[in-house]
Amino acid sequence: MIFGAILLSFLAYQGFAYLPIVSTVKASATGINYTFVYASLPIGCLGLAMTHVAEIMDAILARITGEHLGLWRLSDDDAHKLLSSSVD
Repeated sequence: MIFGAILLSFLAYQGFAYLPIVSTVKASATGINYTFVYASLPIGCLGLAMTHVAEIMDAILARITGEHLGLWRLSDDDAHKLLSSSVD
């Protein structure tokens, strides 16, 4: 998870560094600047990196407080309790 956050942060940094290169280019059919097209990669990577960092922080805080803040973890725990309580 830490490696993923670092890799996504690096890709976002490289993507933002690449944007000035395409800032003067426009699509011939629509006239839309290519910056909007190429900005999707660094913005997406930055969002995923922030999600990874939030999950890492949740895991660290869960060790301290004993409670997970992520809804996916709460639903997984509920499903595990439900499955372990049912007897066939």
